[in-house]
This record gives sequence, structure tokens and C-alpha cells, in this order.
Amino acid sequence: MAEPGDRAREEFFSETQEIVEGLGRDLLALDAAQQANRSDPDLVNDIFRAVHTLKGLAGLFGANLISTLSHELEELLDDLRLGKVPLSADVLVTLFKSVELYSHLLQAEKEGGDAPSKEVDALVSLIRRATGSSNSPSPFGQYELDPGLLAVLTEYEEHRLRTNIAQGLSLYRLRVVFSLTTIDQALDELKSLAKPMG
Repeated sequence: MAEPGDRAREEFFSETQEIVEGLGRDLLALDAAQQANRSDPDLVNDIFRAVHTLKGLAGLFGANLISTLSHELEELLDDLRLGKVPLSADVLVTLFKSVELYSHLLQAEKEGGDAPSKEVDALVSLIRRATGSSNSPSPFGQYELDPGLLAVLTEYEEHRLRTNIAQGLSLYRLRVVFSLTTIDQALDELKSLAKPMG
């Protein structure tokens, strides 16, 4: 009979492998979107959350190199989400290399073999170089935006607003009243209705 620690470790490997495979699929979708000149902030958010989860799992199970790589990737992905780093071909290559390296790190953890620490160091250097670039923010221009509204936006929300303006998407001001008991569902429905329009 397997010890509880062994079962937990097996679950760690299984869940981590599943996340890494999902990351690979999401990166392929992100690459396809970029080649079609489309931005997909939801996909970047999904990738960010997956890496954040990997970092947490690795920390729990003492997989230090996976944790280190995840921490650096999280920084890069956060910069991507905020528009501080453009989604370039080089950044995509770095992200794909990260997924490949995650697989090697997982295999080394499973087998108890030598971890590819030099490869992690080299990739961390690439990631840090990628986060050194930045975009100049586009101005709000002709839109009459209430400074009070801008003051309550998170950095990510402001970035999304700037990106949508730069892409020429329409902006709408909606005024809604929600019941506290159904606010989550009502807000999701409103987002679904509004997203195709602006």
C-alpha cells in the first residue's frame, strides 16, 4: 500500500504534468492569435494563472528549480498582461522553451536524477532580458474619460483600456444596477453581452 506522502507526490506529478500540457496548448493558441494579428488577453491571463499554480505546487513539494522558473515566468507574463512587454516572436520562443524545460524538470524530479540547472539558469537569463523591454502607453486621446473612473482602475484594467483604444475598438459607458444576491452571475452575463461590441 502506498504511503500518504507517496500518493501526494504522485498527485503532484500528475497535476503538474496536466498543467504543463495545458500550457503547451495555450501557447499554441496564443501563437496562432498573434500570427492572425489578434490579441487574446484572456489566454495570457490563463497562462499566467497556470504558471502561478505551478509555482505554488512546486513550492509545496520542494521542487526548487520548477519554482524558480515559475517565479521568473510569472514576472514576464505579468508584464505581458500589463503591456509592459510586447508579445514578440522572441517572447513566444522563450515561453515555448519554458514548457519544454518544465517537462525535463518534471522527469528529473520523478526519477531523482540530476536536474538541468544550467538550462534553468540560461532560460532565466532569457526571461530577464525579455522583461527589460517596455511599450510606451498610448494616450486616451479624444475620449472624454472621467478622471474618477481612471483612478479606480487597476494597472491591468488601465492597460486593457489603452490596448482597446489603440486597436480602434469602441468604448461604451454602461450604467447598471445589480442585486447583491446575483451580482456574480449578472456581471458575467453583462460581460458576455458587451464583449462583442467593444
